[in-house]
Amino acid sequence: MAIDRLSGSSIQTNQQIHIKSSARAEAGSQICTGDSVQLSRKRSSGEAGTIPTLQDMQALCGSREETHSNAETQMRAQKLLSMKSAGTKEEVLVNNDRHIHVVIHGVPGTVNSCNHKGVTFRHYFASEEQKQAAMKSGALIAGPVAYAQVSCCYRADYPDLAGVFVTKPDVKPEQVGVPGRSVYVDLQFPADTGVLEIEPGKIYLVPSEYKRPDWIVDYYRKYKAGEEVPSYVLPSLQKIDQEGGLKEPTKVYFNEK
Repeated sequence: MAIDRLSGSSIQTNQQIHIKSSARAEAGSQICTGDSVQLSRKRSSGEAGTIPTLQDMQALCGSREETHSNAETQMRAQKLLSMKSAGTKEEVLVNNDRHIHVVIHGVPGTVNSCNHKGVTFRHYFASEEQKQAAMKSGALIAGPVAYAQVSCCYRADYPDLAGVFVTKPDVKPEQVGVPGRSVYVDLQFPADTGVLEIEPGKIYLVPSEYKRPDWIVDYYRKYKAGEEVPSYVLPSLQKIDQEGGLKEPTKVYFNEK
């Protein structure tokens, strides 16, 4: 049974497992210049001036640090684990002699929390360009397709299990639905990352808000502006409304190994 997607920015069933890697937690201090004009004014008014010390600058500007946090993924992981007790509900989309396609709502009891301290994962990309973009930003962003189990005549989609997918370095790409993939990054996640084990030793999920395709975002904005849109996209646009509108994709930070 193959799995659809563990890939860099999305999870495409039957074709890709975009294994999302998360990015380096970095803290960068900025020099605040807004209040430094007060020093210049003192000097121009004839007051005795001295070269400001580091403490002077911090007092005037405050020290600002930008930290990269995966705390949101931890909250999402805890929410998914809490859903296990409610069980799952199967929705049959297709059931004939040639194919069965179902949607499994909820979280299976086999999904567990993963202690990822010191664990190295691997994330496959669809292209070198995707990898370079992730390495530059230090983060992975989930695509719109959730976890799925797929075989020649059966497909089960799990819409609640969405986010960045990763595997282990010793797992071959064909074992996780991305045969032939050779572009990847080996990584570790910061301590505040929520990681779930979907298939023991093979597939792991960092729950996160996914990036919607540009075309659906464009249609949604037209729809909200009262413009005409194709009827076939209306259910998807209405679903976005039900989910609270467009949301900013989660950046899942990682450290390259």
